[in-house]
Amino acid sequence: MTTLRDGDASWSFPHEVAASLGLAVGDAATIVVRPERMELVEHHEGDRLSPGANVLAGTVAETVYLGVARKVVVDLDRGGTVHVRVERERGVTESTHGTRVLVGWEPAAGVVVRGRP
Repeated sequence: MTTLRDGDASWSFPHEVAASLGLAVGDAATIVVRPERMELVEHHEGDRLSPGANVLAGTVAETVYLGVARKVVVDLDRGGTVHVRVERERGVTESTHGTRVLVGWEPAAGVVVRGRP
């Protein structure tokens, strides 16, 4: 695994991805993750995430019903927001406005691109 650092936070992704992009230590890169590739658990249920998952903490700002799924907008503790698509069959607890949550994704689920957004 290769690690992308941003201040005190870090995220992992497969080493092969860094090599294919020609990334070297110190190069700027961004990880993009599709909303349906992320997992959402309440903060106290962090052990439900895979031990190798990348994790961000935050607070639910909005939940939008989409029929078979819902979009959950999370205000991140480190700033910014993330949108997570939660399928009904995943059995995730209904997260309401103000709920403390963790957003996680497997390292291989992210797409790495050169540069900053």
